[in-house]
Amino acid sequence: MLRRSILASAGFLAASGIASAATLDGRWSYIAAECAAEISDAILVIDTVAGTMRYWESECTLTMLQPFGTFETAWRVQMGCTGEGEFWDRDAIFAIDVPADGDGTPRLIEIDLTDGYVVTRAWCGEAAPAGAK
Repeated sequence: MLRRSILASAGFLAASGIASAATLDGRWSYIAAECAAEISDAILVIDTVAGTMRYWESECTLTMLQPFGTFETAWRVQMGCTGEGEFWDRDAIFAIDVPADGDGTPRLIEIDLTDGYVVTRAWCGEAAPAGAK
């Protein structure tokens, strides 16, 4: 049953064009109710074309975005980040999951490989182009 769900999700992802890094692009929130907020500390904005990930008070520049696996829905991500006068490097895995419960709302699973935490975020929609108001 689990394998069928994984295959169905992978099929949906591929049919939706989700099996590319641009799939990561957009607004993601670990608090679904915050999706409607223009600005929230729960929102992560990813722009793979610009090579950035913006969190509440920090911005990361992608230094590596490498797909892996046969389903092409997971990426190893390395970034250099800055915020509040500090600088740090991040190493993580980002993966897209489409729930098998019929909701169909993609989720972003982030596994931090340095500190070991896991965050799941709901898709909030397209992000405004950088610099747009």
